[in-house]
Amino acid sequence: MISRRKFARTLAQAAIGVPLLIRSAQGIGFSYNFHNAPAAAVARGYNRLVFCDDFNASTTVDFADSGAEGFNWYRRLLWPNSINTGWHTSPTTSADALAVQDSVLTVLTNTIPGTLTIMSAAHADNEQGYVGKMFDPTQGYYLEFRARFDPSLADPEASPMGWPAIYASGKNFFIGGNDHYIEPDFFEAYVTGVGTIQPLMGIHDWVINVSNLEFNPSLSSLGSPDYRQWHTFGTRLIPTAANSGTGLFERFFDNSQVSAADLSYTLTTGSTPPSSGGNPNGVFSLVEQQHFPILIGTQPGMPLYIDWIAIWAP
Repeated sequence: MISRRKFARTLAQAAIGVPLLIRSAQGIGFSYNFHNAPAAAVARGYNRLVFCDDFNASTTVDFADSGAEGFNWYRRLLWPNSINTGWHTSPTTSADALAVQDSVLTVLTNTIPGTLTIMSAAHADNEQGYVGKMFDPTQGYYLEFRARFDPSLADPEASPMGWPAIYASGKNFFIGGNDHYIEPDFFEAYVTGVGTIQPLMGIHDWVINVSNLEFNPSLSSLGSPDYRQWHTFGTRLIPTAANSGTGLFERFFDNSQVSAADLSYTLTTGSTPPSSGGNPNGVFSLVEQQHFPILIGTQPGMPLYIDWIAIWAP
């Protein structure tokens, strides 16, 4: 892969108080300046860049499995206090499962069944229970990434191990606490057959070992994109307090809003469209309450390539 970009580096202060690299990207056929928030972020006043990784260097990944502060991504997946006991003995992803080259992160395989290879946080014996980054959604955010993969490599026999996905889960799932947590899926390429996938931008409202209320809409309006080429995927959260009591969870593909995947919710009523399996009051409202890490995974033999990922907030 030929590098297409050169980066100008500056430092910014993230909302969580950790200095993060902010870079501009420019190259043949592609130009991106992370200092200038994309239109979907600007439209809601989300002009502050709180996270950015364009994988211009491998030093943002804890390849040595040090478990130290200061990385964007960790291979260590052990969470001994997780509300899911299966994570109490989770393995560490092999360094061979990842590569950073030419400003692209390549995720080559999966470690935990259900899609997980690396995370933006790792367990630590400190006051907060982790190192790395868990993000605060309470003021709203716009998350965007640029990625590609080859659907022709989809293999149903390997799908129990996962599929290309970038998603999140509520902090309490990992560090312990309440059994009720949220799972926003920023994008999934769910394997449906040999060489076929179903694109998903869903959200799950979980009570562990009890229920899974979800909204996983059809994305047929996307047509038939060539996922072997680069595309941008975006998610915008507008919390209830910023929108007269109605929260909005909105999706974007290549800078266009995907209205079929948009969701509205409140703190006291069901969601619109309704969640599957019932539509209880307050469903999905945890999406604006629970801090979250970013999780990335893929299917073995189906590499996921990520050019960059960034988050803007008010």
